[in-house]
Amino acid sequence: MPRTRPTPDLQFVLHPETDAHYRHFDGHARVPFDAQATTATRAHAWWLAEAALLTYWDQVAATARFAGAGLTAEFIEGGETQLYVAHSAKAILVVFRGTEADRFGDMFDNAQFALVPWQHGQGLVHRGFQDALERVWTKLEATLTALGPSRPVWFGGHSLGAALATLAAARFPATAGVSTIASPRVGDRLFAALFDTRFGGRSLRYENDTDIVTHIPPPLPRPFTPSYAHVGQLRHIMPDGRITAQPPRLDHFVGDVFGDVGHLQEVVQALHTGVMRRAPAFLLDHMPRGYTVDIWNDLDANGTT
Repeated sequence: MPRTRPTPDLQFVLHPETDAHYRHFDGHARVPFDAQATTATRAHAWWLAEAALLTYWDQVAATARFAGAGLTAEFIEGGETQLYVAHSAKAILVVFRGTEADRFGDMFDNAQFALVPWQHGQGLVHRGFQDALERVWTKLEATLTALGPSRPVWFGGHSLGAALATLAAARFPATAGVSTIASPRVGDRLFAALFDTRFGGRSLRYENDTDIVTHIPPPLPRPFTPSYAHVGQLRHIMPDGRITAQPPRLDHFVGDVFGDVGHLQEVVQALHTGVMRRAPAFLLDHMPRGYTVDIWNDLDANGTT
């Protein structure tokens, strides 16, 4: 059955974990995670979106809700980077937590937009994202090694978590697939091209219609180089909830409307402190619950594949 699309709420953008009525993985028995699939499906996208949303809950609640879907969850953190490795007898899901409310402005920090060499392959990547992944990699790698090589490993996340999932998928040698929601751009055109060549149909990226985070860091027009570029097969969520592969026409949005990307941080801070009362659509579209419901409805209407 289709689900009612939630009313956008800034509270659930900045604090997803305060959504006391949300039931994670509701429908998991009907839509099992296909561990043997060789391409990313709507079912994979839904499981990883639900898991990405759940990373915002506290460890006790999150572990219990993962267990309700048949997943044993292990919490990993290093510095401010947090993630769960949730596993069943058939598959492993690695999901990274997104930006916390009091650090939401960090997503828009100009100082972190520098492209630096990707330490584990070709191309350039976002310096801040690479550093954040480095803080947890040793623990993550040890956990995956201990779980053994027999189960496919899938990566996911929301917002900052989506960016870290992309880098982790690229770094892990045996990644089965990746599906992210509300991801910023992670690397340059070369990194994106090599990522897409490697994963092809095993990588999905869901982008809500006016979600501003999916438009940062802004790309530079050719022939400027280096420049940021998105990875993965686009799944664009239209204003009415339909999902298509047609890109939104907002790549100019950051530059045209704000001029300076840093101004976005001022908007977020003003909303968080109450100076600004009405949240703009480009922030409300970042709400992770909105993504999970739309992905479920797409699955319900079109099937799991």
